[in-house]
Amino acid sequence: MVSTRAGTHLGKGSTDGSGPNAQFHTPMGLATDSAGNVYVADAFNRTLMYYGGVTDGDVSVQMFLALADFWDRAALDGTAALVVATLQEMDPDTGERLNLQEVARKLEEIRQATENKDVTVHIIGFAKAVGDIAAGAAGVIAFFGIAFVITAALLYWYSGSGMLASYALICAVVPVIWLLGLLPIFKLTLDPILIVGSGRVGDTIARRFKERESPYLVIEKNPKRLHDEKHYVVGDAADIRTLQRAWIEKAPAALVTTHDDATNIYLTKYLRSLRPDMQILSRANVERNVSTLHRAGADFVMSLATLGADAIYNYLINEDTSMLAEGLNIFRLKAPESLVGKNLARSKIREVTDCSVVAIRDGDAMAIIPDPQTLIRKDSELILIGTDEGEKKFLQAFEE
Repeated sequence: MVSTRAGTHLGKGSTDGSGPNAQFHTPMGLATDSAGNVYVADAFNRTLMYYGGVTDGDVSVQMFLALADFWDRAALDGTAALVVATLQEMDPDTGERLNLQEVARKLEEIRQATENKDVTVHIIGFAKAVGDIAAGAAGVIAFFGIAFVITAALLYWYSGSGMLASYALICAVVPVIWLLGLLPIFKLTLDPILIVGSGRVGDTIARRFKERESPYLVIEKNPKRLHDEKHYVVGDAADIRTLQRAWIEKAPAALVTTHDDATNIYLTKYLRSLRPDMQILSRANVERNVSTLHRAGADFVMSLATLGADAIYNYLINEDTSMLAEGLNIFRLKAPESLVGKNLARSKIREVTDCSVVAIRDGDAMAIIPDPQTLIRKDSELILIGTDEGEKKFLQAFEE
């Protein structure tokens, strides 16, 4: 016999409550623990919903995990399953940055509640690693305290003088305090992440690193583009001498951000040959080059075409729009008279305004990432991506 414990087929949403008062929207996965609690992965709401009991519990949609994406896969023989959840950067409940240590703690609670003699659960990922590191750091601090006390006792026993023992301890501790306190000021605590290219994308990434006080170096051939000399290395990223000046041997990651896909493919392959262990993120300006960049050795490929299509879809259905890059906006305008009858290539929108037409709507028809030969009709609606300044340039150039 099948019975409904929570939710109803008559409506969908994201609501706390008992029985039919609870609402889900596109649940994609289920898990239970030994206490009878049920966890529902709600894909549309991007939440992990908690049902507190199989018989008489309430549904809680408190976002103790802020999920940006969720999917699962099961083995054909039913002996194993893989669940992947991508975390959002910000906690949607508090509006603050996600506390990864808290996420790791709650993931561990789920693991302990779910695991038994027949089921083994393994959790991996950045959040879990952060939690493990934090737990390990607490142990290191405790060990340091115990070692300090034992050393002080031994020094006092050996010297017979509290003053001499304290002098030795101070001399040992001062260098530690010096390193911990001053190295962050000089950005020497971590090896810098490399950003190849100082164009719009590269500059945006560099600003974000600077805001977070994270170490970075930008490799740029054109010295006129330098904004902050201590964070720039002038030279060609295809030259090993330039890379050596940028600490290629120690850099944990590299972001290849030029506007030319052929250059990005070459640099990705070159960097991968030099540093097989490095994390490489590369930019794809054309969708068809995404797979080529992956084959060249990129761990992750930033495709503005794909990101743009997702953002446009969300924008058109009035949902939250993902930021493509800091300072970029999506806006739509009715086709100006001065552009009617021209195709995108002849319109020179990109050259004049630095904005990109990412979609054209003609009635009910929508062309996303339109062909340059697409004709702009009288009743067309243009969807563009650009900066605030670019939008002003568009209005000044074509609306007058």
